[in-house]
Amino acid sequence: MSDVWTELLGAHETARRADRGLVPQHKPNAAVLSCSDARVPPSVVFGQVHGDLFVVRNAGNNATPAAVASLDFAVGELDVDLIIVMGHTECGAVAALYDLATDSLSELHDPNVPQTEIAQEAP
Repeated sequence: MSDVWTELLGAHETARRADRGLVPQHKPNAAVLSCSDARVPPSVVFGQVHGDLFVVRNAGNNATPAAVASLDFAVGELDVDLIIVMGHTECGAVAALYDLATDSLSELHDPNVPQTEIAQEAP
């Protein structure tokens, strides 16, 4: 077992004892779609304790079908009426996507290719 895992388990056990094993109420004030980058945890950014936010995280805070379904659950089942999409500076996932898309985007913005032709080729 790695030292990191041992440390995480110890912290979990300490937190569980402090809560006396009680599960906090799950009545979030807002739902947050955010990047999975460890430097920007929504609960810390917004100063909230566990249970106050319904958080959906993935690389680049993408609105994937699974992320949207999770947010829909928060609205429909938990009565959340505020959804926040939280990005951050220097996001590696967004930078990687930008690098991959640069060639494709230049094709889409080629002034020599009629936009109707591009639209007809789209799947």
